Amino acid sequence: MRGTKLLALEAANRDRVREGVVDLWSGDDEVVAELFAADHVAHLPGDVELSGRDALAGYVERFREGIAGLRVDVDEALVDQDVVVVRFTIRGRHDGPVLGVEPTGRPVAVPAVGFFRVRHGRVVESWHLFDALAALESDEDGSDEVNVDGGQGQPPASETHGSDSGPSGSGGSEETGVDGDDREPSESTGQRESNPVP
Repeated sequence: MRGTKLLALEAANRDRVREGVVDLWSGDDEVVAELFAADHVAHLPGDVELSGRDALAGYVERFREGIAGLRVDVDEALVDQDVVVVRFTIRGRHDGPVLGVEPTGRPVAVPAVGFFRVRHGRVVESWHLFDALAALESDEDGSDEVNVDGGQGQPPASETHGSDSGPSGSGGSEETGVDGDDREPSESTGQRESNPVP
């Protein structure tokens, strides 16, 4: 069984990243500087890889410029040792160019999943999975879900605690500790925070 100290650290990482996802997409540069390591690497859809937290913040800002009233609703947050998984939905009105798509004036809802690897309290690498183009080009009103599309590479191999299904990486037979220490595979901690989707 995991120790109480490790469980508390995992829960703290989960809660901090959960809030950080909302702050990132809200354009809070101060929180981005605190949560993401300076040499952070982000993997985004379309085989896009960004080096440095400022590059990720810039990508999000360009996205925000085309979505009026952008907000993020977190649906679920899970943790497995040094990896936090957040399932969320980006919502707003498509009022400006985004990813080469001209504004439609329609509301959009983009389902997304983010994998965040935490080391010493900061996110050092992240994988962001969503299909924004499908949502922006859809003739629907944004209320229907869009299939999530993978970004570059694979998310980190992980058996996410408390989840019977959902995205997970492949490969890798050993688990990694919160600070990168090798540990023996262990039982699920049940560390999860979930808001049921209506």
